[in-house]
Amino acid sequence: MGYVVISWVMIFVVVILLYYTKRFNKKTERMAKELDFILNLPGETDIFNVEKFNEWFCDPNNGATYAHTGIFLRLDKLSADHIFEYLEKRYGIKYGGPFLWSKPTREMLGDFEKEIRKDWSTKLNEK
Repeated sequence: MGYVVISWVMIFVVVILLYYTKRFNKKTERMAKELDFILNLPGETDIFNVEKFNEWFCDPNNGATYAHTGIFLRLDKLSADHIFEYLEKRYGIKYGGPFLWSKPTREMLGDFEKEIRKDWSTKLNEK
């Protein structure tokens, strides 16, 4: 009887070990994918490039909900939502990419929006 109890305990321990090993492997795979994604991102200067943003904004196949050529250069329509959508649709960066940038996310996105507004104002004044 003692051996039967020990056998069941051993089986139970093996099942638990297999379960946690499987969970650990899935978590490790997910972390490896996230790290690979971060390492393969273009640099900040490429991502926060106003011309690339403008190209994406005017592209009819950009997959965006809010950004389209009909409101291009409409400063009253430009918002942080467009920038969030640009980061997510073009580069797969969600929530503005916290912890990815050299400065805090809010500051990076705010500076980028200012650059876009400045560029759009310049383009409007040229017309």
